[in-house]
Amino acid sequence: MYYGKNVLSKFPEKFVFSLNDADADALIPGVSVAALTGNTVYYTDSVKDTCQVKPYVFPEIEDLAWFVSAEPAKKAYAAKEYETALRLYEELAEKGFARAQFECGWIYYNGKGTPPNLEAALRWFEKAAALEHKDAQFRCAQMYYNGEGTAPNQAKALHWYEKAAMQGHKDAQFECGKLYHHGKGVAHDMGKAVDWFQKAAQQGIVKAMYNLAVMYYNGDGMPTDMKAAYTWFEQAANRNHVKAQYKCAEMLYNGDVPKNREQARMWLQRVASQDADLELQWKARAILSRSEM
Repeated sequence: MYYGKNVLSKFPEKFVFSLNDADADALIPGVSVAALTGNTVYYTDSVKDTCQVKPYVFPEIEDLAWFVSAEPAKKAYAAKEYETALRLYEELAEKGFARAQFECGWIYYNGKGTPPNLEAALRWFEKAAALEHKDAQFRCAQMYYNGEGTAPNQAKALHWYEKAAMQGHKDAQFECGKLYHHGKGVAHDMGKAVDWFQKAAQQGIVKAMYNLAVMYYNGDGMPTDMKAAYTWFEQAANRNHVKAQYKCAEMLYNGDVPKNREQARMWLQRVASQDADLELQWKARAILSRSEM
């Protein structure tokens, strides 16, 4: 039996894992399952009796194997014993653990316990990326885009950004939108730019909300849509994006959406009270000084 806490993030309780003996012993060395059978997962805590949570599905065996195998490396890293952590992560990385490969890349990139080595970092990130590790895919994209550990290559950057984006990586979705919008490493495609900005915006990327609003406002890649533009400007404005706040005020004042001078004034006051964009702050204060506002 293996007792653990938060072994899988989807379960908050403490666990007792039970798997068929042959499968578990073959895949998870050191985990005894003699006491329990039936491919089931159990949990227990100080209040509840031990009981079955769900049938155990074999793809998750890798999660448990990683949890068991990676503990020494994690502890060494937490104790700032970076050389030991790197050695242990590299041993796991050579066994094909994508998470370990990512950690090796991260350690080499940041120079923890070893001089920074961007070439080695990229090599490990690419190994993890090939195993569908989305954070590694994003790191590969950034390194190819910025020319870190390799010559700049926008086409390869887009390749890895899209791989990560298709797995739901919100920052990668935003970067894909930018590349398609500006035509970097790929043919200029406003339709795809809109699609990726929308996905990133729906996951809370504020800059994506603003960019999407601008595209709706200008009719870039779609017909002009003032209602949609204001909706996304407002989403960004509510998250303290100063340019979006100013644009909300402008649209409300000019009648791009139903006029509402009270709300326009509220947004201008928000812009005037911040120091992030001094030019817009000055403009907002100048407009607020007019008698009609």
